[in-house]
Amino acid sequence: MDSEENTKSTSVLRFSLYYLKDHPEFEEIEMKIPTTRYNVDGENIVIISGKGEIIKVNMDGEWKSPENKRMLGK
Repeated sequence: MDSEENTKSTSVLRFSLYYLKDHPEFEEIEMKIPTTRYNVDGENIVIISGKGEIIKVNMDGEWKSPENKRMLGK
């Protein structure tokens, strides 16, 4: 994994954690995250390779599509 991929991976995971912390009304989020896959010595390695996109949020035990951009803080 190169430095740029490592930085992207860290940024996506940090965003997810901060987003949940900043929005306690959401119990969970479901994200679509692009990945790069490698096979090294017969072992599969999956690296986060881009920005993630929130596709669902769980509020009050119910999954909802974040159609309203205000739900995503945008």
